[in-house]
Amino acid sequence: MFRGSAFKGVGAWLVAAVALAALISAVGGNAQGQAEAAGESAAPATVKFYPSRDVEFSAPPPFGVLHGTQCDANGNIYIQYGSLALESFWENIRSVHPLDLPLRKLSIDSQRVVTFQVGSFEDFDTFSSRAFYVTPNGVVYNLAEACRDRPDTGTHESCVWVVTRYKDDGTVDSAAKLCPPMGKHLYPLKFAAFPDGNLLAVGTIRDEPGDPTLFAGLFDRSGDLLRELTLASAVGPAPAVTPTPSENPAAGKPPDGLSDSDRQTAELPAWTRLVMVLVEGRVSGAPDGTVYLLRGRSPQKLDVVSSDGSVVPKHDIIPPGGGLTPLDASVSAQGQLVVYYVHGATPQDSSRYRVTALIDPETGKVISTYDVPPDAGVPACVTWKGEFLFTRRSNSGHLEVVGYSPLH
Repeated sequence: MFRGSAFKGVGAWLVAAVALAALISAVGGNAQGQAEAAGESAAPATVKFYPSRDVEFSAPPPFGVLHGTQCDANGNIYIQYGSLALESFWENIRSVHPLDLPLRKLSIDSQRVVTFQVGSFEDFDTFSSRAFYVTPNGVVYNLAEACRDRPDTGTHESCVWVVTRYKDDGTVDSAAKLCPPMGKHLYPLKFAAFPDGNLLAVGTIRDEPGDPTLFAGLFDRSGDLLRELTLASAVGPAPAVTPTPSENPAAGKPPDGLSDSDRQTAELPAWTRLVMVLVEGRVSGAPDGTVYLLRGRSPQKLDVVSSDGSVVPKHDIIPPGGGLTPLDASVSAQGQLVVYYVHGATPQDSSRYRVTALIDPETGKVISTYDVPPDAGVPACVTWKGEFLFTRRSNSGHLEVVGYSPLH
């Protein structure tokens, strides 16, 4: 919504983050190696997954997956993706082309696919999906940025944030515009809807001019702001360092002894670190109608938000290994937090792998961890029976849901 000079860097960084997240999801099957216990967490030993079933759908294979996947209480999977070639996908990212990829609902038992189209919106020329959300009882919402001109023209006054609620058949039920505080520019990065229709938006907000700050707001179903919320801070100052005698503090050279990650973090502006924490965060609906908001990398901050705007901070969550980035998250039918992590190659550790962790949200402790098979695909959810579902490309070139179980 804001594209002034202070946010050109943020916009470019967000585009790269979206592309990276989509690419990780699409090529997750290339991961190799085994998850190893790290000193960062006292997580239990990693358990293997075993195939339990696979179901093929009459839909194109998932590519360029955006915003992760979600599931309702009946085990239906919701996934937003395109089917473009890699070169075309990257070209759309570079040209800031609107990301209006369709959202699909996959009903495993009936093998039925329902499509929810993003837009179009009256009086707006372009629209770009920024997030979607599915309540535990299966009500589908989408958050989109709608503009009266192309988003790459450098203007922002003509853009608004629109929340669309859908009917079961994929048609639009209602649409509402989010109304931020007067005179401020809102950029929501996370979004959720409560069973009573109230909406949660988490992102950045700023005056004109000014640096962005963390914003969490509760809106009613019409988009009017009810109240601002206070979340546990997940963005502190850059790591404190003491320059050695051989360093020139004015030159800003990171001191020896810091990891590459800490060096990079120390060099970033505070608002960029804020955006990173939000981009890597995840929003999940719990069976009781509350929303779990997970932010940060390690440790991760967990807040539980209710439809009246009350926020209950939980224990910090430490990933089950070093160098892990959250790829997706959900809440199981048993109320456990399910977090999917990816480990990318680094100079210190060239292995690439993914692990799934079951976490007790009350204590923040990892209950169990599972090694994700290299060809599992995009993580989806956990069924009532404890089966872990993923989506991927089938051998015949269609979309396929595959299940795994820790029991052989």
